Amino acid sequence: MSYPTPEKLYIRYDSEVLTTFKVTSQSISRNGKTFLLKKGTKIEIDILYNTTHLVRIIIPKKDTVLANEDDVKNNIQESTEG
Repeated sequence: MSYPTPEKLYIRYDSEVLTTFKVTSQSISRNGKTFLLKKGTKIEIDILYNTTHLVRIIIPKKDTVLANEDDVKNNIQESTEG
C-alpha cells in the first residue's frame, strides 16, 4: 500500500546557517525581494512544500523567507532530533 506525499510537511526545528545562500522574503514590506541568509544566522526550518520543493524558514524577530530545498539541505546544520 502506498500513501500520497503530503503537499506540506511541517518540520519546525531550530538550526543555524553554515554557508551563506539566497532566500526570498515573504514579509509584506519586502515581498519577493531576494537577499542572502548569512553564515551563523539562527533560523527555524518551518515547512517543506513538497510540490514546489521550497522550504519556509523563519528568521526569529526579523522575517519569514522561502528557499530552494537543495540550498537548504546543503547550507544548514541538520536536525539532531529524532
